[in-house]
Parts: sequence; C-alpha cells; structure tokens
Amino acid sequence: MKPAAYPHADSDDDTDIDIVAPMRLAAPPQDASEELQHQLQLRLQVEMTARTLFREAFKSMHSLPPRISELLAAGGPGRRVTGDGDRRWLAFIKKELDQFGLPLTRYRQLEHGCHPHMLKWLQDLKEKAAGIRELLDQYERTVDPLQRAAHNCCATRPRFWKEEIRRMAEELYHTLNDPCRYAVHSWTSQSHGAGELLHEDRAATATPLLGIDEQITKLLRCLLPTNTDSGLRILSIFGPGGIGKTALAMKVQHLFQHQTQRQYRWHMYHISAAAVSLSKIKWFLCYINQKITGRTILGTNITDTKLLMSRIRENLQQTRYFILIDDLRDASVWGIIKHVFPDNHLGCRIVITTHLRSVARSCCSDPNGIVYKMKPLDEFYSRVLLIRTIRSLSESKHSSLSEPEDMDLISRSCEGIPLLITAFAANINEAQKTSTHSVGLRGRTAEFHSVEEGPQLPDQVRRALSHICRDLPVELMTLLQYMNMFPRGYMFEKDCLVMKWIAKGLTHSEGEAECHFSELVDRNIFTLVPPTGEHNLDEAEPCRWQVNKLVLQFISSIRSRAAFVFTRDMLTSLEPPTIRPFSEICMPRWLALHSPVPADIQGLMQTIDHWGQNVRSLAVSGLVDQVPLNKFNYLVMLDLEDWKNLKDEDLLQICNSKMYLLRYLSVRKTQVSKLPPQIKELCSLRTLDVSHTQISKLPSQAFELGHLIKLDLRSTKIRMLSEKIVGLQKLQHLLVGGDTTLSLIKYPLSFTPALGDLASLRVLAITCSFHQCSDEAYQDAWLSSLEEMEAARVFDYTLRAR
Repeated sequence: MKPAAYPHADSDDDTDIDIVAPMRLAAPPQDASEELQHQLQLRLQVEMTARTLFREAFKSMHSLPPRISELLAAGGPGRRVTGDGDRRWLAFIKKELDQFGLPLTRYRQLEHGCHPHMLKWLQDLKEKAAGIRELLDQYERTVDPLQRAAHNCCATRPRFWKEEIRRMAEELYHTLNDPCRYAVHSWTSQSHGAGELLHEDRAATATPLLGIDEQITKLLRCLLPTNTDSGLRILSIFGPGGIGKTALAMKVQHLFQHQTQRQYRWHMYHISAAAVSLSKIKWFLCYINQKITGRTILGTNITDTKLLMSRIRENLQQTRYFILIDDLRDASVWGIIKHVFPDNHLGCRIVITTHLRSVARSCCSDPNGIVYKMKPLDEFYSRVLLIRTIRSLSESKHSSLSEPEDMDLISRSCEGIPLLITAFAANINEAQKTSTHSVGLRGRTAEFHSVEEGPQLPDQVRRALSHICRDLPVELMTLLQYMNMFPRGYMFEKDCLVMKWIAKGLTHSEGEAECHFSELVDRNIFTLVPPTGEHNLDEAEPCRWQVNKLVLQFISSIRSRAAFVFTRDMLTSLEPPTIRPFSEICMPRWLALHSPVPADIQGLMQTIDHWGQNVRSLAVSGLVDQVPLNKFNYLVMLDLEDWKNLKDEDLLQICNSKMYLLRYLSVRKTQVSKLPPQIKELCSLRTLDVSHTQISKLPSQAFELGHLIKLDLRSTKIRMLSEKIVGLQKLQHLLVGGDTTLSLIKYPLSFTPALGDLASLRVLAITCSFHQCSDEAYQDAWLSSLEEMEAARVFDYTLRAR
C-alpha cells in the first residue's frame, strides 16, 4: 500500500512519476565483495581471451591476401583460377580482407569497450579464416601441370563449387562487418575518468528549470520524511542529455534541506558516476569514501574490496544522509555500490540521475522507489528560455531580438533541450557583440539544417552536443552514423528502419535492434513525428519518427574522420590523393546520393568507376539522375526509396548486374511499374520492398528467392499472388495491406491453408474485399489456417476488409 504522501502513479497528471512497490532494503549480503571480485576476475579473463583471439584472428587473415593474389595472377603457371565466377568471388574476398586487415595494423592492442558479442565475433573470424584457408588449399593441391591440364579439358576440372565460394564470401562479409568491428575501430573520444568530480561551477551553470514547478513539488512531497515511514527512499530521474536532470536533482536536494533543517541535521553528498563501469568500481568506491569521510585512501590500500565497502557502510550507519549520484550509466555498478548505503531507519534519501529508463528502474527495484521521466520543453517554454537567456547574457538592457518566427525556428531545432537552447542563445549573443547590426536568428540557424553541405557548428552548440553524445556507446554511434544515409528531414517507421539495420549488419538480431531504438528514443535522439491526419479513415496512421536534427548535424560534422557515409558533395570535394587504397578511413563503403533539385553525377563518373566496387551500401533519392547502378556490383544494400527518376529499365539493370551479395532492395515510393523476371538473379536477397509503387504483378521468378525473409507489397496494384509463394519457406513477413485489396476470391480454397505451410511466417498483413470476408467457405479456410499458424509459432496477423 502506498504511503499517503505519495502521488498516485496512475493518475492522469502524474504519468511521468512511477512509484515502485515499497520493499525494505535487505541487509547487504556477506558475499557482495566476493561477487564483485568474481565479476572482475571474469572480466579480466574475457579481456585476456579477447586479446589472444584478436591476435590469432588477425594473424590468420593477414596471411590470406597474398595467397589469393597468387591464384589471381594474370597468366603463367601461377594462374590456377580461370572461372569468371571463381575469380570474381576470390577478388571480393581479398578486397574485404584488405579493407578490414590493413587499418588494424594501426592498433597495438585490442580496444573494444567490452562489446557483449566480442568473444563470439573473434572466434567467428578465426573460423572464417580457417575456412578460406581450406578453400585455397583445395586449389593448391593440384600442382601437376599435366593433371591440371587434364582437369581443364573435362567437366570435372577442380574449381570452387559456385554455392560454396559464394556462401564463403557472403559469410565473410557479414562476419567482418559485424557491429563488433566498429567497436574495434571506434573513433569516439576516450571517456572521462571514473568518478568525474562534480565541480562547483557546474551547479552555478545548471540548466534552467521551466514549467515543472508542480512536478518539483510532488517529487519533494515523495521524499520528505513522514512519521510512519523512516526507511531509505530512492528517486531516479532519467531523460536525455542536456535536459536538466542534474539541475532538477540539485533543486530537489536544496528544497529538501531547506524544509527539514529545523528538524534534522542532514549530511549532503554529491557523487558523480560519469563513465564508471565495473572495471573501475574499486576506484569509484575510493572516490565515494573520500566524498563521505574527506580522507583519501592510498592506492596500496584498496586491494581489499570487502574492507573498503564495510568502511563506507560503517561511516554512514549512524548518519542521516542525502546522496546525489549524478550521471549513472551502468545498472551493474548500482548492483554493487547499493550495498554501501545502509537503510538505518533515519529517513535517508538517494537521488540518482541517468540517461536510461532501464537504469532508473533498476536503481528503484529494491527499496521504496520513485522513477521520474523528464520531458523536453514545449515550444512556449523553449521560446521563453531562449529570450530570457539572450537578455541575461547581453550587456545591453534592450538587446535586439528577431521576429517571432525566427525564434520558433530555433526552438523547434533544439527539440526542447535546454542545454541546446542556451548554447544557441550564447552563440547569438556573441554574434551580436561582433556585429554592428541585429543578427537574425534565421540567419544563425539556417546552417544547422543542411547535412549535405558539410556544416560548421558554432563552438557553443558543438560543446553542448558533445556533452549530450559523450556517453553514447559505440553501437548507438554506429547506428547514428548510418542515419546519414537518408536525406534531410527523412521520416521513417520503426519496423522499416529496424529491417535496414539488420540487413546492413549493424545489429545482431531484431530484439537487439528494438532495444537500441528504444534507447535512442529515451535519449530524445529519435523523436515522434506528430500525426498529419491525412491517412485513410479506415486505417490507423503509422507512427513515424525523425532523428534529432542537431544531433545528426553533430554526427555529420565529425563523420569525415571515420568516413562511414560519403555523400555526393563529399565525393565532389575529395581530391584523388585523399582517397587512398585500402584505407577504411577514406574508403567510400556507404554512399548516399540525395538531391531535392535536378542533379546528375556525371562529374563523379571517374570516381565511381574507380571506387564503385568498394561500395557496399548505396542510397539514392530525390531528383538525382544518371546513376550508373551497374558499377556497384558488390552492393549488399540498395535503398532507392523515393528516387523520383528510377525507371523500369534501371530495375532491369540492377537484376542483370550480378549483384549476388545484395540482401536488401527497396524501390518504395518510386514510379516503377514492373518487376522483371530477372529478379531471381538476386539470389541472396532477404528483403524486397516494392510498396507504394505502380507494380501490378509479381513474376513467378520472384518466388525463387529462397532466402527472402520480408516481402512488402503494400499500396501497390498487385491483386493476386501466385500459389508458388509457398516456396518461400524462409519468409517471415508478408505485407499486402494499405491501399491494396487482394482478390483471394479468384484463388482455389486450397490457397489459403497453403499459407500455413510457410513455416517461418511470423507477420501477415492482408487487405481483402468485404465479399471475401463474408463468404463462409473463405472464413472457415482463413480461420483454420490462422489457428494452425498461431498454434505452431508466435504469429501476428492483420486481416482487414474493404
């Protein structure tokens, strides 16, 4: 039962305050320090194993390219590989090994940031190297010239099996481009030291708090001691960086002390947990002890973790304490340090700030807990903060401000994050000091909206964004780098983006991708786009998202160092010496060609001719024209969504270009009207998205794509599906909804239950006519088939009538 002083968590006006069910904090387990020691030993063992595997895998792969070069030598007795397909795949394998291996020579040791999949990935690298070595040995065993000539004259001459070498090349690519690769190649700056001190100037420059007076009052009421409850209570505040979590925590702490100082004597402590992980937990415990006792423990005295934890606990046992733990980023750290804070029944309080909802909930899972989510400012308070900050920074009492629409523009750009708003205000104020006339906000903010043009962020805004993004794990940074593949203002649906991440190999699974998506939402980097109300009344409007423009701008401004994504403008500005062979830093592997105005890329033809085969992911949209798609033979992902100039001939060219590695093809929202029979040549295709096109028929060859996982036919002119669809045994998502009405009435009744034979199908969305839904025979067939699919596996279906 909740204490009377608590607000109701389920009330309409307190939806952001969650009260965790009251539980008494148990006494610290005797083996807490032993468990910590065990975890640290396991971590050390993982580190040592990872470094050993890294050296072994790198050594194994480093020896392979010279052997492949010998097999590919032009002419002479060393040329053992004559088949065009074999040479093509061997060249691809060599290129991938070169691009992966040579940049690693810069690293003296493995730096991977404890990626959870690192050991498995390194082991996979070793296995792939061994597989390629065995494949090469298969050729080199035939050394007798006469025997080799005899083999060349018969159908059984020694050569790679087509499927074997293609499979090896494909598996190698996806192993080398595992998300762990980007952890090894991480370009992010080193984190601050563990236990970053909470400087006094941070409190002085705390983010202003606007529009949350009522929430502050409720939080304070939750924390104030009562006659009936003297136990330890914890408040977790979570929200995106720069939103004012620390300022709110300090405000609550100050008000709490002011209202209770007549009754009790409180010991107030500020503890910064920035960048603290399990590997630095001992240092962090020493830091906590120093903050509480005022005494420094020498490094030689911290080997006994159990003694250190006991010492901190003893110092707090008879103390009425209020502790602020700022910027906690790892729930496992709280799992250890929570044992040093005793529940001494003196009404002690702990306030924790964090970016992550999961960490906030974890910190409040044991004692009485309060979880509070901070929301961005609305447009009104954003505008108020902007005006107030500009005037407070200005030396003139009557500083000139621009028109209201200019201020609205900058307020929307900041997405309600106070730190960014104040940074913009500081930038504008500085510009006014150096200008003899009024500086319009529109002129100062226009540069922040064009990612394509290589923007330059002002120092104040850049520092603010650096603060917001400084603790992003490398997995999220990589996903944000990928968002540069899309044009400015791109709006996306969650499911579509997740499928693109998976197809690109940026996540290990759909579940992992959805967790990353949720974390980016919690950090206010992905924001929900308000509904437009333009959707059909009989269908729910899909949720669309947008990436925070300024965060993407910041990522774009530093991407040139890593060259994750090249754009048309970047390729144009690059001088030939800048792109060096076998340098991942300068190799255009992800290429995005976007233009809202008519533009061709004839000036890039020489660059594309030279480097097109290195590109693995290509995105084209807008009014770009004359893109030589046949130059990109080794694409893994081809995203042509909303490319206005895509023609049926281009689609045929794609199918005839031997893109055997292509796993993802999207022609969504284009004017193509025909899917050619040659689509079957894209034998590795996993995702085929032809939604919102003029295509009216699927060729029977499309059902020969044995690896296809997702088929999206929504809002096309397709009215019938071939019964051959049952051959797509790996198909998991079949979407035929939207404006499309499927004419199932023209099929025999056997077609409907045949869908149940798709053993891997998990998501089915079909729109059919009202007559079909009212026909008893079809109703029985559908219900029987759906029941079988539901009973056999987790299944989500949508059957809509028109």
